[in-house]
Amino acid sequence: MTVFAAMPVAGLAQTTSLSEALGAGAAEEMALPGADLAESVAEAVGQSDVDEEKAADTPASEGEAVPISPAAKAAAEAAQAQIDAWRVELDRIAAALKRSGLVDKDFDELRTAVEEVRDEAQLLEQEQSPAIEALQARLEKLAPEKKEGDNGATPETPELIAQRALIQKELGVLNGLVRQGQVELLRARELLQTISTRRQAQFTANLLSRSRPLLDPKLWWESLEFLPHMETSLELLPADWWSLARKRLGPSAPFVLGAILLLAIFIGAPVRRFIVRRAQRTRDAMNPPPLRKYGAAAVIVLVNVLLPLAAMSIIFAAISVLDLDPERIHVLTVSLFLGIMILSVTYGLARALLAPGRPTWRMVALSDTAASNLTRLSLILGIVFGLGALNEGLNDVLLAPAAMVTLSRGILAMLIGIIVAIGLRVIANGRAENPDFISKDEAMRQSVLWRWGLMLAWPVVFVCILAPLFGYVTLGWFAAIQLVWASTVLGILFLLLLLVDEAITIAFHPGTRFGRGLVVNMGFGETTIEQIGVILSGVTRLLLILIAALAVLAQWGVRSKEVLSDIRNVFFGFQFGGITFSLSTVLTALVLFIIGIAVTRTIQGWMEHKLLPRTRLDVGLKTSIRTGVGYVGVILAGMFAFSYIGLDLQNIAIVAGALSVGIGFGLQSVVNNFVSGLILLAERPIKTGDWIIVGSEEGIVRRINVRATEIETFDRASVIVPNSDLISGVVKNWMHNDPSGRIIVPIGVSYDSDPEQVKEILLTIGKEHEMVLAYPAPYVVFVGFGDSSLDFQLRCYLGDIGNSLTVSSDIRFAIAREFRAANIEIPFPQRDVNLRDMPKLEALLADKAKPAPRRGRARKPSTTETPGSQEIEDGGDGDTT
Repeated sequence: MTVFAAMPVAGLAQTTSLSEALGAGAAEEMALPGADLAESVAEAVGQSDVDEEKAADTPASEGEAVPISPAAKAAAEAAQAQIDAWRVELDRIAAALKRSGLVDKDFDELRTAVEEVRDEAQLLEQEQSPAIEALQARLEKLAPEKKEGDNGATPETPELIAQRALIQKELGVLNGLVRQGQVELLRARELLQTISTRRQAQFTANLLSRSRPLLDPKLWWESLEFLPHMETSLELLPADWWSLARKRLGPSAPFVLGAILLLAIFIGAPVRRFIVRRAQRTRDAMNPPPLRKYGAAAVIVLVNVLLPLAAMSIIFAAISVLDLDPERIHVLTVSLFLGIMILSVTYGLARALLAPGRPTWRMVALSDTAASNLTRLSLILGIVFGLGALNEGLNDVLLAPAAMVTLSRGILAMLIGIIVAIGLRVIANGRAENPDFISKDEAMRQSVLWRWGLMLAWPVVFVCILAPLFGYVTLGWFAAIQLVWASTVLGILFLLLLLVDEAITIAFHPGTRFGRGLVVNMGFGETTIEQIGVILSGVTRLLLILIAALAVLAQWGVRSKEVLSDIRNVFFGFQFGGITFSLSTVLTALVLFIIGIAVTRTIQGWMEHKLLPRTRLDVGLKTSIRTGVGYVGVILAGMFAFSYIGLDLQNIAIVAGALSVGIGFGLQSVVNNFVSGLILLAERPIKTGDWIIVGSEEGIVRRINVRATEIETFDRASVIVPNSDLISGVVKNWMHNDPSGRIIVPIGVSYDSDPEQVKEILLTIGKEHEMVLAYPAPYVVFVGFGDSSLDFQLRCYLGDIGNSLTVSSDIRFAIAREFRAANIEIPFPQRDVNLRDMPKLEALLADKAKPAPRRGRARKPSTTETPGSQEIEDGGDGDTT
C-alpha cells in the first residue's frame, strides 16, 4: 500500500472559490482561510465558558456577549473536531497527488478517502440546515417591532434582548460550522476532479506510448533468443509443482488430484450436455414462441459460463485448501482460468445467438452459411484470445523480457484483428433478406444495427492490425481487447433485452395467470396492466443498457465508482448557481403531486356519484362544481410539490409576473381559451348537456375542458370548439334557462280543403301527444297562400326540447293518418311550362319525322336523274362502271 506523506496546504490556495461557494453575503467573513474561520468559531464557543459566569449575575443587553447552551456548545465542539479531521485528511491527499508514479490502485485509495470526506461534509450541511432555519425563524419572531408613525422601535425587556442575543450567537456558531464544511466540501470536489484528470491523463499516455515495431528484426531476434530459457522454465514449472504436491499429499497425491480433476470434468461435460439437451432446440421446430427461443439461448449461455466456472472453482478451491498454489502457480492458474472462461463465453454466446443448423431458433438475420462460419470464427477467436490471457500469465511467471512481451502482444493483436475482419466480411455478405425466423420489424432494426456496427468496427480492426507494425503495440493490444470485450458485452445485452422485454410483456398480459391475478386481486384494468408492463420493460431495458455501457467504458479508464458517484450526486443533490438541485427531491415532489391529483380525482368521483346526485342542482352546475374542485386540487397539489422542492412561491410569482409579457404574446390563444373556460364555468352561458348551435355545428355539450369545449353532434361526431369562440362568438343555446322549447311542424293542404277543419285536426293532434305541454297550449297558424297549397303551422311547446325530433315525427305521422281519413289532400307543387318559338320547333320535328331514302344496289340512272349521278350500294367505293 502506498504511504502518503502529510503536507500542509497554504490557506490562501484553499479559499479561491469561497465567495462563489458561500454567496456574496458571506464573502467578507470567509475571506480568511478555513483554519482562521475554525479559530473564530472556537473562540465563540470558548468565550461562552467565561460568559456563563457573568450571565448569572447581570442581565444581557444588546451587543453584550451571551453564553450558548451547553448542548449547543458540545455539538459545536464535536463538529469542529470533525471538520479539523477532514482538513488534515484532505491536506494529506493533496500532498500525495503531487507525487509521481501513482498507479490505479493508489488513485482508487485516494478517491475512496476523498469521497468519505465529501459524504460526511454533505451530511453535516444537511443535518445543520434544519437547526439554522429554526433559529432564523425564532430570530424573526424576536425582531424589534416598529412604532406606528415613528421610526424608532418599541421598548424591549432585558429578557427579550438576552434571548435574541443567545439565538444570534448560536446561529453564528452553526453558520460558521456549515461554512467550514462547505469549504472542505469544495476542496473534496476539486480533489476528485484532480484525481479523475490525473488518472485519465496517465491512461492516455500509457495507451499512446510507442514501443519497438514488429517490423524491427532485432525484436524478433531477441525474442527467439529467449525461447530456450522459456522452454526450460516451462519444463521445470510442472515438475516443481508436482514435487510440491507429493510433498504435501504424500503417495496419495495422484489419487486426490485425479479425483478433483474427474469431479471437474463430470460437472463440465456431462452436466453441460444434459442441460443443453433440455433446452430442446430441435432442428424440426417450426416457429417456436419468442420467449422459448430467447430462454433456450439464455440457457446455453449460462451453461457455457457457469459450468466451466464451477469446474475451475472446484479445482482452484482444492488447490488452495491443499496449499498447492504458490505465487507462480497461482498467477498461471488464474490466467488459465481466464482463458477458459473467455473461450466458453465467446463460443457459447455465438451458438446461442446464431444457432447454426437451426434457422428457426436463430436470433439474428443471417443466412445458414454465415451463421456456421461465424460460429467457427467465434471458436477460433476465443482460442486466440484465451491464449493471449494465458500468455500474459506466462510472461509474468517466466519474467519474459520486454521484447518477448511486445512481440507476443503484437502478434495476438494482429491475429484478433484479422479474425474479426473476416467475421465482418461474413456478416456483410451473409445477411439474410426477408428472413422468416424473425419479425420484419426486428430484421429492419438489426439491419440498422449491423450497418452502424460495421462502420464502428472496421476502424478498430485497422488499429489492431496496423498499430503493432508501427510500434504502437499497447494501442493495438488494447483495441483487440476492446473488440472482443465489447462484442461479448453487446451480445449478452442483445439477448437480455429480447428476453426481458418478452418475459415482462407476457407476464403483464391480461390473459396470463399473473396478469389475471393483478386484475382480480388488485383491481387494475387490463389496459393498465399492459401499460405497467411496458413501463417496467422500458425501465429494465434502460438499466441493462446503463450496466453494459459501464462495462464497456470500464476498459477506457472510466471507473464505475466515478460514474455511480456522479449519478448519486445528481440524485441526492448538486449545486448549480447557488441553488441545490436534487433528483430524489424532485421525484418525491412528483410522487406527492401525483398523490394530490389522485386525492383530487377521488374527491371528484365522490362528489359526482355520491354527493351531487342527492342535491337539487342542475347537471350543468354539478359539472361546474366538479371541474372547479379539480382545478383547486391541481393548484394545491402543485403548490405543495413546489414547496417540498424548496422553491419559494413568492419567487415563483415574481418569475410568473416577469414572464407574463412573453406569455401574452407567445401563449395568447392558450391563456385566452383557459380564461374563457373559467368564465364559462362561472357565468354558465352553456353547460354540460345543453343543446347548442355554434356556427354551422349543432350538438350536445359533453365536456368543458381547460382549452376547448367538446360538442357531440347528432351524428355522434365530436366537435372541439375553442372556449374563446364560445365567449366572443354567437351561440344559440336551446337549454340555457330551462330545457323546454317550441317546435314548428309546417303542413300544406290543397285549395279545396276547409281551413277550419284543418285547424281543428291539427289542434287535436297537438293536444293529444303526451310530450306536448298543455300550457302554453299548442296553436295553429295560417301562414299564407302558397303556389300550390294553403300553408299552416302547428306550434307546440315541449318540456324537453331534446325530444323535438321524436315529437315532430310522431305529429307528422298523425297528420298523414288523420288527413287521409278526412280526405284532405296534401298537394305537390305544380308548374305550367311555356315554350318559346313553337313554330320553329314544330318545323324541326316535322323534318325529323320524314322517312330516310332507301339504300340498295346501284342502278342505271333514270331520265329524271342528273347525268352522272347514281345510287351507291353499301360498302361500295363509289367508282362508275
